[in-house]
Amino acid sequence: MIPSTGIRLSIRFLLAASCLLWGGISTSFGQVVFKAETDARQVVENGVFNVEYTLENAVSNSFSPPDFTGFQVVSGPSRSQSTTVINGQMSQSMSFGYTLLAKKEGKYTISPATILVNGKRISSNTLSVEVVKPAPGSPDASQDIFLRAEVDSLPIYPGQQQYLYYKIYTQVNIRDYSTISEDRYDNFYFRYVKDFDRRPQRVVINGKQYTAQVIKTVALFPQKTGTFTIDPMVLNVWVPKPGTSGSRGFFRSYNHINKQVTSKPVTIQVLPLPAGAPGSFSGGVGSFRVFAAIDERKITTDDALVLQMRVIGNGDERRWTAPRIGLEDKFEVFEPDTKNERAIDQNGSIVAEKTFEYLLIPKETGTIRFTVPFSYFDPDSAKYITIDSRPFTIQVTEGTGTRESGNEEDVTSGERQEIQPFMANPDFSGSRKPFFRSPVFWFLAVLPFFLVGVIYYQERRKEAYLRLDPAKRKMLEAKKKAMEHLASAEKLKSTGSVKAYYEALGAAIFGYVSDKLGIPLADLSMSTIGEKVDTLGISADSRAKLMSLLSRCQFMVYGGGSGDGQREAFYEETLQLITSLETELTATM
Repeated sequence: MIPSTGIRLSIRFLLAASCLLWGGISTSFGQVVFKAETDARQVVENGVFNVEYTLENAVSNSFSPPDFTGFQVVSGPSRSQSTTVINGQMSQSMSFGYTLLAKKEGKYTISPATILVNGKRISSNTLSVEVVKPAPGSPDASQDIFLRAEVDSLPIYPGQQQYLYYKIYTQVNIRDYSTISEDRYDNFYFRYVKDFDRRPQRVVINGKQYTAQVIKTVALFPQKTGTFTIDPMVLNVWVPKPGTSGSRGFFRSYNHINKQVTSKPVTIQVLPLPAGAPGSFSGGVGSFRVFAAIDERKITTDDALVLQMRVIGNGDERRWTAPRIGLEDKFEVFEPDTKNERAIDQNGSIVAEKTFEYLLIPKETGTIRFTVPFSYFDPDSAKYITIDSRPFTIQVTEGTGTRESGNEEDVTSGERQEIQPFMANPDFSGSRKPFFRSPVFWFLAVLPFFLVGVIYYQERRKEAYLRLDPAKRKMLEAKKKAMEHLASAEKLKSTGSVKAYYEALGAAIFGYVSDKLGIPLADLSMSTIGEKVDTLGISADSRAKLMSLLSRCQFMVYGGGSGDGQREAFYEETLQLITSLETELTATM
């Protein structure tokens, strides 16, 4: 037994090690950032908007909000926390959200919030919000919802990445939408951006408050100069009937109608690149970074130096060619190869990467110092910019005049001469050990006892499971049955009818709720589900997502909603919700 003094020393050692470990981890998070954000810079009187305070690369339980002078706190703080690991780099964040009511016209400044991190209190930035008077009279019914196609900036240049946003502005609750027609973007190379900001924003237009949300983002890369027009997008949306709220009872038809909205055409002017491009310009238009590396620091005149140049940028990567590196006076430069080429969707932008590999043979001995230039056209400044890699220094000595390329036939022949004598006598019987008491013998001897133990354990578990109350068994099997329905839905995702697809998703979510909460299907209703959930201590966020998903799923199955354009998103939302609910309910039930 360890003496009590030894126990205290061991505990102190473990605590010290833990502090060092977490200290190392916290440094890998990066710089601590505490910021304030809002979804509205302008809001009408008696309108609501959201404010969120986010702490990045740290955690804290000591958060102090501002007094929100001039506003009424409708809800909050809602707290969330997340940890992510990308390419081995860990990041952690936590946020505190509030919903505020604007009570009176005027310009307001929301003072900073504060939070205590590692014994130091830090402050967020301030926020400025303007509260305006609403437009007189009721809003025009034809303007309660509209669609816009918006671009970042004009004009642009060939090869430049331009973002086209399709954004819905609405004063009503949209239940579903689908695309009827969209431009073909014939004069552009284009890619759909998947990783874009889908958060709704509140905006004021002509004194009316709208909720605006981007529903699609397209990255356009013009291929030639000229003036081009993007044709309107036509969208089908389901909105509440005039005079109704759009709500409904369980398994009853929705009070919604189908409505078409159309964006206006967008004209894009593409200018030619200016004259005077440097010799190292290879077609890149946008913003770029360059990394270069060599494989050796000391070589002879018989050796070849391998130089790799890695180019990362947001322009049209198909237009980039290997740049001229301007080292012909010091090296014999061979035609470069493209070793890596890819483009990824990252934070609302298409980021491309290419790696070029050069083979260089020195023409002289001595110390050679050089950098590798890369030139691109920057649309923001309308100028050509040349950036250099880090400097390289190599030592070149006189060689023998013979290249170290080797002779493939000789190498192959040499390998064959080494292998053939070893394989001449394939009989290994003289080296075999007796089977009795060998590792294989003992493995086969113990295996039956191990299998008997496994079978006995499984049978005991099966008996215990069968003795459970049927309601308890349903709870335990709820997720398994839901996953089976989701698997059926996935098969129908691309080939089956829309209704059959959503029926399978409905069976997954409604069946899970029925089994997990112990509510018979005949007694299911939004009120009974809400009452049951409230008694289980489920988070407000999960509760809201559950009720929203149940309502929308009913509409898809029984209300005639198309939902064709949201199959993938609806499937992922259902899967994530069931997974998160399983975690929360397992902990509370």
